[in-house]
Amino acid sequence: MNSLLPRQRPIPFFFLLITISITFARLTAQSPSSAAIATRTDEEKRTYRSAMEQADQKVLDEVNAHSELMKNLEYLTTEIGPRLTGSAQMNRASDWTLQRFKDYGIEAHLETTEIPHAWTRGQDLAEITAPFARPLEIRAAGWSKATDGPVTGNVVFLDLSNPSELEKQKSKLKGAIIMTRLPAALPAESEIPNNAYDAVIPPSRGVPNPGGRARFRERQQMMQAAADAGAAVALMDSGKRDSLFNMTAFSRYQPSHVPIAFLSHEDYSLVYRLLQRGPVTMKVNLTGTANYVEIYAQEYAGIAASAPVDAAACNAGATTALTVGPVTTTNAAYCWGVNSNSQLGDGSRTFSPSPVLVAGDLLFQSVRAGLFHTCGVTIAQVGYCWGYNLDGQVGDGTSAYAVATPVAVAGDHSFASVAAGWAHSCAMTPEGAGYCWGVSDRLGDGSGQDHPIPVPVAGGLSFATAGGAMSAGQESSCALTPAGAAYCWGHNDLGELGDGSTTSRSTPVLASGGVSFAMISVGTFHTCGVTTGAVAFCWGTNNSGQLGAVTAQSCSYSGAAVPCALTPIRVAGSVQPGATARVARRDTTVPERDPSVLLQRLGPDFPNPAVIDRAPRR
Repeated sequence: MNSLLPRQRPIPFFFLLITISITFARLTAQSPSSAAIATRTDEEKRTYRSAMEQADQKVLDEVNAHSELMKNLEYLTTEIGPRLTGSAQMNRASDWTLQRFKDYGIEAHLETTEIPHAWTRGQDLAEITAPFARPLEIRAAGWSKATDGPVTGNVVFLDLSNPSELEKQKSKLKGAIIMTRLPAALPAESEIPNNAYDAVIPPSRGVPNPGGRARFRERQQMMQAAADAGAAVALMDSGKRDSLFNMTAFSRYQPSHVPIAFLSHEDYSLVYRLLQRGPVTMKVNLTGTANYVEIYAQEYAGIAASAPVDAAACNAGATTALTVGPVTTTNAAYCWGVNSNSQLGDGSRTFSPSPVLVAGDLLFQSVRAGLFHTCGVTIAQVGYCWGYNLDGQVGDGTSAYAVATPVAVAGDHSFASVAAGWAHSCAMTPEGAGYCWGVSDRLGDGSGQDHPIPVPVAGGLSFATAGGAMSAGQESSCALTPAGAAYCWGHNDLGELGDGSTTSRSTPVLASGGVSFAMISVGTFHTCGVTTGAVAFCWGTNNSGQLGAVTAQSCSYSGAAVPCALTPIRVAGSVQPGATARVARRDTTVPERDPSVLLQRLGPDFPNPAVIDRAPRR
């Protein structure tokens, strides 16, 4: 089994928040601004420093007298050792920590989620080759895409804070090594911090930057545009003294659009100065690799509620411990599980192992759960969403961090069905018009822009409105026409759009093969559909056997060859109604039923289909 892409296994996490509150007299009648801090008198500085030292000493005395912090840290670091995400040591540490909480009388539990497993740093090399030769220290940014071996190219300065620069420099970007900003302006070394925190994060840097998130998304879009123009590598200034490196990441836990790396501040400044004098050529080799684990939580779970529910409409979030029982006999919606981003819709962020009523007294006909947000359509055909919203996936026109209770999707549209993905949502009108909102590259409108309100899916297509005819995944979406033709859009690195290529599409493209589908479901890097004759087809990555058949093709992903299928392939031994099938390692007879029973969860231990009597995940 190739370990470089999604593999199914749960990863427990624990979250520990220790808050130490230290209260001391305010030095002035008003909260000090940055300007006030800069003009403190020597006496005020001495008083402030003394107060901080006294507070620090009180904390230290308490730690020495009563805290088990050092004992716990000693056990974690010495007995258990390194705890990489997804490793046996991390699982052991989680279990041990859970027991420690219980020993302290704290009610705690472990939760599961779906995350990429790890990005492994390789041996990164760089050198100036002209106007003279000099080796440089370089470190790939976290989750950086690897270069295709050593690449040599001209250095081009491309200020990503200025969108107009991209068009001006576009013709120079193919094969270029781009510098993405001016050298960082570091604070004066003579500046004496008032406390340890300020020594690490100076006040001017510790304050949130207004509009920073919007600019970050804009830089991401420009980075994608630079990759599309053929840029070979993007260089960043580490922004630290003494050749120290910034080891942060600039992607959503998946390989970046273009290889990204940090140079030390000194070397970055050197390259920039040379570029002001004339042409500069560099050679760069980045070798990091990404390993993925696609894990599930409570998928297709039974409904533990006192009121009857419509099991056929039940849907479990493929990427959160959130299960949704959308329709009771009175059309009330109940949710349960993880609620860190208000995805349960009850107005809180409190984990709930039992169903809680979604707020608002709304009557739903269907509900779908995404990564950290949830959407539903009421019996009056109004779309509502709630939960995580920094990418605009709730659709109310804002980018608030979390929306605690259902809000109406903007635009005064009537919807027949809805789908919730990772960072976007889609819905279908009763007339079959498709709309999407959220992160830019998976909305299907062709604009390449983020939209916090619904925008029409391009192409003038009319889609089927029945449940199961539309699905939103991690970075792609699919919908069926009334005739059963599958159209998909979004990322296509591993053939998940099914059009025979690995070219990402900003507008719908027809899946190849002429297959007529009754239902479709989009996963992380693969897609599956079931025909009206109850035959299952899948396409996309097959590294963990999720396509249900052996594939001869391979796709290049983050420098690795990954089994894949670029067009729909029939699941091996697809079960016909009334046939006997091998299901979960045991023989069973599948009675005649709706094609939805064949939408399956496939993993490395199940190369043939597992029949599930539930609606497909969205």
